[in-house]
Amino acid sequence: MDIHKSKKNKIVGGVCGGLAESMGVSPTLLRILTIIFVPCTLGTFVLVYLALCLFLPTGDSVDEPKMNFSSNSIGEFCSHCGKRIPSEAKVCPFCGNKR
Repeated sequence: MDIHKSKKNKIVGGVCGGLAESMGVSPTLLRILTIIFVPCTLGTFVLVYLALCLFLPTGDSVDEPKMNFSSNSIGEFCSHCGKRIPSEAKVCPFCGNKR
């Protein structure tokens, strides 16, 4: 199991999103459990969360698709993620942003 922080599925530090990706569970479930554990542990869980924010590596939450550009399809840059996408694409294959 590759434990990491999430780049795309994050609200605060990406810890719950990354752990959820690693364990194959819903990030919402982990976020709810985190909210429950904070008062139950008298705030100690906040220190654990902060330590995970600092020391967990950032992982790739989604494998980026490999694109082959032909010479007649130079493409444009996505306004959301800044990556080059084919000119005929209506949606960015990297972030899902509509053009």
